[in-house]
Formats: sequence, structure tokens, C-alpha cells
Amino acid sequence: MKRKNNRGYKETVFEKEHVSLDDLKYKCFENKYIRKNVPLLSIPVEFHVPKVTHVTDRRGLDGIIENGGFQVRCNGDPRAGKGYDFLWWSLFIGGQDIARAERRFLEERFPNRTPAQASDQEPFLHRLATSVAFQEGSRFGNFKFTFQLSDLLHEYSDQFCNGRKPTLRVFETVVYRQEILYSVVVHHPHVYLFDEYPLLEDSSDSICALRGYHFIWRAQAISEPCKFFVMEDDRYNVVSIEEMPREEYYVWQNVALAFHLPVGDTLVFSHKQLLRKLSACVHLVPKLSRGPWMKLKNAIKLVERLKSEQ
Repeated sequence: MKRKNNRGYKETVFEKEHVSLDDLKYKCFENKYIRKNVPLLSIPVEFHVPKVTHVTDRRGLDGIIENGGFQVRCNGDPRAGKGYDFLWWSLFIGGQDIARAERRFLEERFPNRTPAQASDQEPFLHRLATSVAFQEGSRFGNFKFTFQLSDLLHEYSDQFCNGRKPTLRVFETVVYRQEILYSVVVHHPHVYLFDEYPLLEDSSDSICALRGYHFIWRAQAISEPCKFFVMEDDRYNVVSIEEMPREEYYVWQNVALAFHLPVGDTLVFSHKQLLRKLSACVHLVPKLSRGPWMKLKNAIKLVERLKSEQ
């Protein structure tokens, strides 16, 4: 299905499924970046992510502080349901998450490697993980709220699910020019608008899953741009990388969680909690927020002032 989002960007959408990069090559053959994309590594990299982040601009920041939490404004999306819409969160993937993902990849890729071979392995994954999904900055604004996923799910459960465990379902795969976005909808277990969407399951071929309070993402495309060749040596059970003569541009993957919320209601946190979770970040291009764009130094000063006033 083709559509335009509320920012005017063209999207190719696959509802109720998370489509692998290999399958997208056949389903989106007209996209030259997908067509030529060759995964850097022979198997997906499995990230176990405990934190999520919500990024906004100055106008959104003022609203969150004033309202004591996070609200949604109806964007006219008929899938959200009358009087409901989505509060969007992204994965927050830090350096330790990348290092652990690298270790899991090597253990799965070379199950028979010796301790000596393991100690000889140079870190490499942090040099490949260069897409927006791994950046400190954001295209949505200068202000970032970062929460433990466990805390967010707990508050959503208490405030909107009557203490019941929220339901997570496979929502969509959305393909842009160079980005592939896998989204997961989180909703009250007695909301039936999403019954036709598959439950999010933790199987060996799942692209996304929830395991305890860690979000699992099995990624195939993590570089933007691609700057390295990757060599996997089965003789010595080691991975090495070599710089390309010139950068190559392919697609990159991303993940988002859409919390289903009544329009006008607020996912509430204390003022102290909000400020503790708040940080400033650089605004990446292309700029996807509609609010004012701030220089990083000014955003940092604003955050520092807000925290000093509490």
C-alpha cells in the first residue's frame, strides 16, 4: 500500500507484518537502495534494548512539562480508532548494548571459537552502527526523554490498562526512500481495534520481540552510510573490517513503539521524574519536527535551567 504521512512523505506500507530485508527486495524492487542492499553481516545482529526514548521540539517540551507527562494529538489516522491516537517511542541503543550485541553475534556465528580467538577479536560493530537508529541526536527535535522500558510499560499498565499487562502486536513495516521502519503497537488488552494484527512473539525469525523488559531487535541494515567491507573468517573465527574506497548508500532499519492512548489523556510522570529523564540532543537532518530548531548549546542551557529550578 502506498500513502503519504502527515509530514507529506511518501511511504510504502505493509500492514500487520514485519517484512525482512530479503523479502523487501522483491516487494519494493523499484527502490534502488533496497535493490542493491547487501547485508554487511551473514546473520542478523540481535540487540537487547532496555531503554526507549521520546524526542520532541521546544513546543513539545513545554507541553510535556506543563501537562506533567505525554499526550497525543489526533493526527487523523483511522487505524488509531475514534478518540485515540499513538504516542511514539524509539529504541535507545547505547554503547553497552552494541558491545553485547557484538558478543552475541560472534558467539552465534563462531560457536567453536577458542578463548584465545575471542580475546584476539577487535571490536567492530560500533564502527558499523552508524545509522540514525544509533545516533545521540534526532530528527524530531532537541529534547529527549529516556526511560527504562520496564518503567514505561508499568506506568502505561497502571494508568491505561487497569493494572493489566499491555498487549503488544506487530503493527507495520513502513518503507521510505532509505529507511525501513518496523513498528509495534502497545494497547489495552480489552481494546479490540487491533485484533487482526499478529501478537508480537519471540521466535527465532522474529525481527522484533519483547523478552522480559528488554526489547529484542534482530537487525540486518545498521549503516548509513556504509563505509566498511566486512570479512568473516571461518578459519580463525574472527570478523575484521576494511575501509571502502568510497562510501555506499543503502537502506537502514529502525524500530518504533506506538502506545495507543486516548486523545487528550496524559501518560503522567512526576515533575522530578520528567526532568531526571530529560536531556538535550543535536537536531539531525532532515528535520521532521514542525517546531523551532535550536542550537545544541542553547538546548543544553534550557535543560540545565529547568533542572536548576525544580
